[in-house]
Amino acid sequence: MLRASSEKPLSAQPNDHGEPRPFSELAADWIPAEDDESFLKRLANAVNMLRDYPDGKMTLTRAYEHRTAVQCGPFNLYELHARMNGEYACSHFFCIRQDVFSLGTTPENVLEVNDTALTVDVVAATCKSSDSDEYLARELYENPKQIKEHLSSLNNRQNRFRTFCRDGSIRVVQDMQIKKLRNVCHLHSVFTGDLLPQVTMFDLMGNIFPLLGARPKELLAVADAEMAPHRYYGGVVGHLHLKTGGCFLNIRNALLNNDVIHVKVGVGLIKESDPYSELLETRDKLSGLLEAIQSWEQSVPRESGS
Repeated sequence: MLRASSEKPLSAQPNDHGEPRPFSELAADWIPAEDDESFLKRLANAVNMLRDYPDGKMTLTRAYEHRTAVQCGPFNLYELHARMNGEYACSHFFCIRQDVFSLGTTPENVLEVNDTALTVDVVAATCKSSDSDEYLARELYENPKQIKEHLSSLNNRQNRFRTFCRDGSIRVVQDMQIKKLRNVCHLHSVFTGDLLPQVTMFDLMGNIFPLLGARPKELLAVADAEMAPHRYYGGVVGHLHLKTGGCFLNIRNALLNNDVIHVKVGVGLIKESDPYSELLETRDKLSGLLEAIQSWEQSVPRESGS
């Protein structure tokens, strides 16, 4: 697999697969951990609670699973997902143990370090993908809810790392550009900072969990009320070598456990959020991964009798 990957480097090609397929088609054989009505109630309850916290934010998640007849070639699924996804920050493929695999293409890092230089992505605010600049401007730049959600995340993450950096060194080097994926677009900012002497990536990691949760912390019980286990969703994948390393948010990912595929998706809520729009956002975010899985199942030969 490593030889094949080095001989044929992956490149994101989101426009080479025709129009995205409708979620109803992609999710037809998937079993949700909770139905839309139940998830909508959780969304509405969370938004209602956030009205008492003008600067609060919660991430709510929902899970799906699917039994597949494909018994080989999980690396082919990884290749499909990586090629179809768009402007991702990092992709991964891990064999955890026999017949158990984790794969994903995340749109953002949690942090990257190069000696004393810190770089952090902030990918927040989402709309359906489009080639229309007018549509993207209306849905992202001209939408007060989207701008507030993004700036809230940017401020929170700057504060998370401020104590580890030299005074005044944190600065935004990319301000709310649009990151385009196959099924969704996001606002994407990047900030950097100069780390204090002796600060390591492990010091920084101690301050980042829970990655997907709530602020203030008293809302965490509401945000994390879903009964389906997170497995690896919302954790980090990364690397470290000497003074260089990075951690990347493990979202848009799948866990293959023998013949069962587990996926999960989340949405960030503020008090201005609309529950039904957030429900639609989960479908848009998940569609890219489900589309890759559907293409993989249709292209990989099935075992005889399955």
